[in-house]
Amino acid sequence: AVLSGLFLTAIGVPFAADILEAMSTPEDVLPLATKYMQIYFLGMTLNLVYTFCASMVRAAGDTQTPLLILSAAGVLNVILNIVFVKGCGMNVDGVAWATIIAQGLSAVAIVYVMTRRTDMVRLHLKKLRVYKEPLMKMLRIGIPAGIQNAIFAVANLFIQRSVNYFDTVMVNGNSAASNADTLIYNMMSAFYTACSTFMGQNFGAGRHDRVMKSYFVSLTYSFAAG
Repeated sequence: AVLSGLFLTAIGVPFAADILEAMSTPEDVLPLATKYMQIYFLGMTLNLVYTFCASMVRAAGDTQTPLLILSAAGVLNVILNIVFVKGCGMNVDGVAWATIIAQGLSAVAIVYVMTRRTDMVRLHLKKLRVYKEPLMKMLRIGIPAGIQNAIFAVANLFIQRSVNYFDTVMVNGNSAASNADTLIYNMMSAFYTACSTFMGQNFGAGRHDRVMKSYFVSLTYSFAAG
């Protein structure tokens, strides 16, 4: 997670403006959008550390702890947005820093929890290194899940690029309206995020029949939510 985050930061920070220009971002919002993306990419490692660690804790059967940490981080993010933007007069940089701080605290919290666990997912910081065989097993499940998420992300990039051809008012209106779309998307994605956990657990237990069962059940729920 750390290595992947640093890699994305090394790409995202210097090339943020180029990425936005390739998406036909309007000139009048380009400076602010670039600033937001650069700050956001600085926190990519924290984001991945939380996501990776939370996935392991959930795989061990503890779904409550990651949910509580994420909920607390979400509330903190909202509070910091108000403090930075309203209180300190910051712009998009305040929103970005609020996100990074919330992500940082969630990453620290989940790592602390893992160092205190007594089961198979206890984290020993002194033993951190790349273990080839477990890594290959994780990638066999992780890469298809990542491609699934990437399909949505790439599709949204094309949509956003088309929206960016309009003026700033249209872009701002679309961004506001997309919040509703995000809520629906998160409802649907919650099912296949849970599905990935169930599939990982049953794959490890050799219960391939339950892998397919959890897949079809989650697919049904996701379609119903949509």
